[in-house]
Amino acid sequence: DTYVRVGAMVSLREFETSPITCSIAGGIPSFAVSEVMGPAFRNLATIGGSIFGRYPFSDVITGLLTLDVTLKLYPEQEMSLEDYLLLRGKPDFIITEILIKKEPTRSFYKKVKSTALDFPLLNIAVSKRNNRLYIAVGSRPMVASLAHKAMEAYEAGKSAEEVALIAQEELSFASSNNISKDYRLDLCRVYVLRGIKEVEK
Repeated sequence: DTYVRVGAMVSLREFETSPITCSIAGGIPSFAVSEVMGPAFRNLATIGGSIFGRYPFSDVITGLLTLDVTLKLYPEQEMSLEDYLLLRGKPDFIITEILIKKEPTRSFYKKVKSTALDFPLLNIAVSKRNNRLYIAVGSRPMVASLAHKAMEAYEAGKSAEEVALIAQEELSFASSNNISKDYRLDLCRVYVLRGIKEVEK
């Protein structure tokens, strides 16, 4: 009644097209996964593997990070997705299930890319649930992170423009072969602002 349970070996394509995942959190988990490469790739890749790898460019991780997501692990333990991303070194466990809490959520997801099948130049997720705002930015080119200072600023009543600027300033960005650090910074501010306005509608 309260969680969607997803086995780690569920393919990205199954996850994307399932009526269950399409119906939760404003559809953001399904939509974010649909941005990963093409259907042929998504038929092979698994949800557990996509999370376990902690890939910096992951649409899956960025799309899920603004939600209440718990990882069930073997040996038996549980961990939030954010805590897993903050771990140092190679994990000494495997992921068996992903639990996504079902709660009313308005969401926004944007993958900035050059072509349809490209890795993201930047990806941004914004969700509003229980009257709280959550902002995640990935492919900076680091793995996705929540913008906690920006989220706190929103709670304190700052404007959407101010919150977007704080998110841009608190997260670390770098240049890569196909995009500069400055362009990533500008994209972050613009799309976080758009995301906030979308979830406030």
